[in-house]
Amino acid sequence: MKRLTGLALLASSWALYIPIGYLLTQAGWEDFPNMDYLFFLYAAVVYIFSWVTLLGGIYLAGPEFVEKIKLLSVSAKKKLFGEKK
Repeated sequence: MKRLTGLALLASSWALYIPIGYLLTQAGWEDFPNMDYLFFLYAAVVYIFSWVTLLGGIYLAGPEFVEKIKLLSVSAKKKLFGEKK
């Protein structure tokens, strides 16, 4: 149960980038000096919340999940860069 909660938090962390993009568009990010800073503040708050959910998800998913991510990254590095002989 704890692991499923952690994986759900990880997924929700990634899904929060959709409202962040929307809020930055509403803020008028292209016109920086004249943008609406309230929407920018909302986007910053959602961004911080996404990091909290990401780190909480990693914590709740457990050390097995973190080890699996490390093994996948090491194998990807070996496939991408190859082993030095």
